Amino acid sequence: MTDVEITNTTYLSNSRPFIVSADGRTDDGREIQGLGISFITQSRATNKAISNAETLAAETSCSYQILNVDYRGTSVAVMNDKLEVQKGGRTIYFPPYKVRISAARNGKSADGSSSSFFRFNGTVESAVKSAESQLDRMS
Repeated sequence: MTDVEITNTTYLSNSRPFIVSADGRTDDGREIQGLGISFITQSRATNKAISNAETLAAETSCSYQILNVDYRGTSVAVMNDKLEVQKGGRTIYFPPYKVRISAARNGKSADGSSSSFFRFNGTVESAVKSAESQLDRMS
């Protein structure tokens, strides 16, 4: 199991749904993030984000950063280390859950994205695995 030190948690959305990003560093120096979403409380979203970061640290071999999150009409984008949050605007969200990440390993980088129609769980993992497979093909 890879040890993860959570260095920061960021509240991407302070109203329902609560969206939290957990930034961390693994014992081998990789930068990782986890994402947690809850309609109930911010602390529940924070716990989910930390758990997601720890799980991904064990399952992946690259550093990555979450760039975009779309969750049922709430859109969060990271641009130049600043967060931009937009809520509403559209009545149909298709697909309702989307994530885009940027991953790096050995000086090479790749983007990965994933979307789901039914559940948000697994979209971050799928995006990281997509980017990781691109990095594997570059090696």
